Amino acid sequence: MATTAVSTRSIDLVHRFMDDVVVDRDYGRIADLSEDFLQHDLVRGMDVHGHDEFEEMRRMFDAAFSDTRRTNVLSFASEGGEYACSVDTLRATHDGEFMGIAPTDASVEIQAVTMYRIQNDRIAEMWNLGNWLGLLQGIGAVPPLDELAA
Repeated sequence: MATTAVSTRSIDLVHRFMDDVVVDRDYGRIADLSEDFLQHDLVRGMDVHGHDEFEEMRRMFDAAFSDTRRTNVLSFASEGGEYACSVDTLRATHDGEFMGIAPTDASVEIQAVTMYRIQNDRIAEMWNLGNWLGLLQGIGAVPPLDELAA
């Protein structure tokens, strides 16, 4: 697959979204970088509709986990730039309540694969597949799998 200016723009858009909104917590950038989009969270089975719901979900997560850092493992886009994919590792500290789980001050890591549909140089739709089991194990809410098998 050849890299085109359009596909490079789509990858840059995805990186700006992740860095500005997820890492830097600049919620005002949500509307700048995206249409009134739809996020499909494939693990939790929850769709997030529009900027307001997405910001609410991000604020809930950000209140529970500080100092988010992101390492991009892989990014690519379709030749026409309509679709882009980002594989990332996110690290943060669990220092706030998360889904009823008291802060543990544990350093956690979550791997995520997110597919984006780009429209008018903005994110229109997202499909997210994150390692929520690993996150819950990291904060002690779920035992490691080897303990469950014993």
